[in-house]
Amino acid sequence: MHQQFIILIGIMLLAMGTYLIRYAGLSLGQYFTITQQREQLFNDAATTLLFSIAILSTFFEGADWADLGKIMGVLVGLFLIWKNHSLITTIVIAMLVTTIFRFAEFFWLAQ
Repeated sequence: MHQQFIILIGIMLLAMGTYLIRYAGLSLGQYFTITQQREQLFNDAATTLLFSIAILSTFFEGADWADLGKIMGVLVGLFLIWKNHSLITTIVIAMLVTTIFRFAEFFWLAQ
């Protein structure tokens, strides 16, 4: 019960922080002018941050390396996106590749 309460408090703090950041952007936006170059720099920084989080969550699960199925699923998904396939096709094929690799790894380790 105590652990659930701590998790609930963490969720509420993250939600409040998110709304405070949004409110600060709206209320302080009228006092600052941002050039087009600086806006592009902020967009690139946000994209770089999201990309680095995606890479880390692909290759690591906690303190351990991720399994081969997860890595191969992400690589196949990236390849399909690069080849301009639809989102649902990319998701389904990446899911199937991940499932096949995990299934094969399970039976290979079971022997």
